[in-house]
Amino acid sequence: MTPMITAGGISLDPDARAVTSEDDKLVLSRTEYLFLELMTRHVGKIVTRQMLLDRMYAGKSAPKEDIIDTYAHRLRKKLSATFNGTLRLVTVWGQGFVLEINVSEALP
Repeated sequence: MTPMITAGGISLDPDARAVTSEDDKLVLSRTEYLFLELMTRHVGKIVTRQMLLDRMYAGKSAPKEDIIDTYAHRLRKKLSATFNGTLRLVTVWGQGFVLEINVSEALP
């Protein structure tokens, strides 16, 4: 059993590839999970496209770099629908992405 990863009120379960926050649960594909896991380990810091490719396709031939944009788009949709703005995946043009966690957004 792999230990849970927690940051800013969310928990990632590597075994189930699930993201939870109090009452919300989001199940991700393997690649989406690896993307979000790396972002969660570096909350508030820029994660480069190359870091994401290395994590998502470790030891395998990675597709073109623009596949990262596809996964970022999918994650944004899922995170927005499930966590109501608590998690934001922000693009830093020319550098990569930053995961912002705003717990106050979830409060009434």
